[in-house]
Amino acid sequence: MRIRGRVIAVAGATLVAVAGLSIGQFVNATATGTVVARVTVGTQPDGIAITPNGNYAYVTNASSGTVSVVSTSTNAVVATITVGNRPAGIAITPNGLYAYVANYNDDTVSVISTATNTVVTGAGLPITVGDGPQGVSVTPSGSFVYVTNQLAGTVSVIQTSNNTVVSGAGYPITVGTTPQGVAITPSGSFAYVANHGSNNVSVINTSTNTVTATVSVGAVPQGLAITPNGSFVYVANNTAGTVSVIQTSNNAVIATVTVGTNPSFVAITPDGGSAFVTDYTSGTVSVISIATNTVTATIPVGSGPERGAITPNGLYAYVTDYNSGIVAVIYIGAPDPGVTAPMQAYVPGAGETCGQNAPAWVNWPGIATQQNQGWSSSWQQWPNGGTGGMVCVRQPYYTTSGTWSAG
Repeated sequence: MRIRGRVIAVAGATLVAVAGLSIGQFVNATATGTVVARVTVGTQPDGIAITPNGNYAYVTNASSGTVSVVSTSTNAVVATITVGNRPAGIAITPNGLYAYVANYNDDTVSVISTATNTVVTGAGLPITVGDGPQGVSVTPSGSFVYVTNQLAGTVSVIQTSNNTVVSGAGYPITVGTTPQGVAITPSGSFAYVANHGSNNVSVINTSTNTVTATVSVGAVPQGLAITPNGSFVYVANNTAGTVSVIQTSNNAVIATVTVGTNPSFVAITPDGGSAFVTDYTSGTVSVISIATNTVTATIPVGSGPERGAITPNGLYAYVTDYNSGIVAVIYIGAPDPGVTAPMQAYVPGAGETCGQNAPAWVNWPGIATQQNQGWSSSWQQWPNGGTGGMVCVRQPYYTTSGTWSAG
């Protein structure tokens, strides 16, 4: 870039002019909560699941009747798989070999081989379940898949060894009205089901497949997720604008967190530190600290964020944006202590010392309050016969206390 017709070089990089000012800036390191990519998928992307190795995200496209496979290394679609009519929820087996897709209008579940990215065919496939399958969750052992049948008010249980629906007395399992989200505890002992129409959560004992508790939450619970230690369930209450926190030891609601207008679904980081809540109407994702049950950030995403999934390394959240046909990729990680950001620089004004009026180019914690700190002067020779001039530079770094600093 050019400033007053001349290029200024600092430490091998090029300064970027800011309109109206003789100021230069280097490319900033990615800040937490930044949307770093928008991946175009099919029409009305809804459900999403990430493979256990973190290499691929599988996205259901409701109106397209397809599943897009996104490479997380390139954030490009590498395959598009035709499934049933209006696919909704999706879950991947713990061994990463299969993806189970709920086809809402077909009352079926498609099984995708992730090795070939093709739909598994054969007798009994796709698997017929109840009316309006919506949510899908696989047990930690990989032996069973639990599917909520929204229009039937039931949950079907699929045995993965032969892809058949468990039948007999008590099956499918009757839960509340219009069940949507389903999540299974890390121990595999319980399945929690959000009942959209009855404002409660059904707790299923997976050893007996009977409902052992019903927990009242906020209005119109839709999606839910369980912390990695199995201690808490976070439930998005769609019309209440809140998230209910259920303690699994006694199935009591211990906190209610106000988030956006219409929270939809929840994803929790692998370290159990944060819950990410999509808000369809606000077009945002709310970040809840699990330690304090307070909202610590609100991230703009698009025009209809629906569901989210987080990579196993905890660095990225992938969020389906239903109205725009994209998947937003949000950087949610933090650097290791001691990591440095790309050098920053600016051209001081006449008579100005370095740091006197330094611009706060980034919003990293610690930098905004140290706007005038960490700067040093550097005399740079302008090319093309220029006479040289003053340039102010600094090198931000990430501290052991978890903030960016340049002082």
